[in-house]
Amino acid sequence: MPPASGVLLTQRLLIRAASAPDAEPVALLRAAVLAEERWFLAAPDEVDLSPRALAQDLAMLDRRPNSRVFVGLRGDRLVAVCWLRGETLRRVAHQATLELMVSADQRGRGVGRRMLKHALAWAEGQPELSRLALSVMADNARAITLYRAHGFVEEGHRRGSVLEADGTLRDDLLMARGV
Repeated sequence: MPPASGVLLTQRLLIRAASAPDAEPVALLRAAVLAEERWFLAAPDEVDLSPRALAQDLAMLDRRPNSRVFVGLRGDRLVAVCWLRGETLRRVAHQATLELMVSADQRGRGVGRRMLKHALAWAEGQPELSRLALSVMADNARAITLYRAHGFVEEGHRRGSVLEADGTLRDDLLMARGV
């Protein structure tokens, strides 16, 4: 479980709750990951990646007891971000959707695992939450292995649900776990 300060320092990776000053580096990381056009549904031109919009989103999520955004930093460089976006409707407010992004040069170095563990520890301490859900590309074996190792199970397989620019159809998986 994270210390009371909400800061976890592990092997030079600082994980903490995101705040307004993180908006610009979060926007840059998100734009870089989305530009890969491989692991997420959105392309960079389909979402508002302005620091202003992200600062508003961070502030809004910080006010909700079932939501949080964590950033991972190596030195002063933001290398990962993890969103836990709680649902707003009463009947599903016990659930948050998880989204994890790690910069390309930090993948395979344990950053995603540490970010996920930190986010799960936070979620387990929130009485409002009892379920986390996510969507992952079915060919993202590394991410699927990570999620399964942390208790996520497949709840659905959407065949051909993602249409790539070249006409290729890809599948994605719906996964969830209790907290």
